[in-house]
Formats: sequence, structure tokens, C-alpha cells
Amino acid sequence: NPAAHSLIDYFGSLQSVVDAKPADLTKAFGIGEQSAIFLHFLKQLTSYLAKQKLTRTTIKTPEQAVEFIAALLRTYTVEQFVIVCLDTAGKVKKVHNITNHELEMVHVNVREIISMVTAHKTAQVVLAHNHLNGDPKPSMDDMQLTRRLCTTFQNLGIKFLDHIIIAGENDYSFHCSGLLDTLKANNSHK
Repeated sequence: NPAAHSLIDYFGSLQSVVDAKPADLTKAFGIGEQSAIFLHFLKQLTSYLAKQKLTRTTIKTPEQAVEFIAALLRTYTVEQFVIVCLDTAGKVKKVHNITNHELEMVHVNVREIISMVTAHKTAQVVLAHNHLNGDPKPSMDDMQLTRRLCTTFQNLGIKFLDHIIIAGENDYSFHCSGLLDTLKANNSHK
């Protein structure tokens, strides 16, 4: 299909074509409005189906958490913040994505996260986000948010398993690095 090939050539990948706004598709390539809307709908549908499949997953190890999060975040072209709500056995109950569609940063607040976590009677939680610059090293903002959430989750009796950062093929786990335990210990000494 010549139109499909020209779209992929122009946008660089099939993922970028699907991520494109319908107006950009119709303007640049003469694709009809309904075809552009269908591509937009297709992305939402596949995302929904993937989340449904993921909610049948169980996370029992830090490695499983990283693998789960990587599958969710590696394909995004804008920064995402993900909240994975788990039951006591580690079964995924709900996955929340937060994005403001800005390329470089997602603004989240503790109250919003706590609201989402408590709405599902979450026993355990994994948080994650992506860095688009290829460097998974946590920023000061990442560490401050994680520190605040350590305290909040401890007070609520929710087990905070990890905060994972995905940056392309690289990742950083607060749990695996020992930083999450350090933050928890510092909170309990206050």
C-alpha cells in the first residue's frame, strides 16, 4: 500500500504513525478523515486490550516488575507516569497511566496517586515513569516524590514495592539499587 509506506517513511515508524494526530495525517497525506480517526481509535483500542491482558499478570519479584513496566513504557514518545495497583498476592488489579502529553515531563501530585491507589483497595504498589533522554538515573524530583510516597504509603499500610524508570533499553529500579530501602529506613527514623 503506497499510502502506508509513505506514512511510515515520513513519520519514521508505524508507532509514530499511530501516535500522530488525525489532523496531521489528513493534512500531510490526503488520507481521509475517517481513516485518520480509525488509526487514532486503533491505538486506543490496542492500548485498552493490552491493559486488560496486563491485569491478569502477577508480579512477585523485582525483575518481574521491571519486565512488566518495560513492556508498558518503552514504546511511548511522551513521558508517562504509571501506577500499578496489586493485591496481597501480587496480582495486578489496575494500571493507571498519567500523562499531560508534554514531551519532557509529567506533572503528578501525591494526592492524585493516593486517590488512585486507595480507590482499588491496593495492598502493594509499583510506580514507574519513562525518561525520553535515554538516561534512567533518577532526578532530584524523582527522589523527592519517591521519598514523600514512601512515607505516605507506610502510613496507609500499603507496601511500596518499587519506583522504576525506563529510558529506552535502560532501566533504573529504586528497589534493586537499594535506594528504596534507604528512603524507607530514613522515614522510619524520623
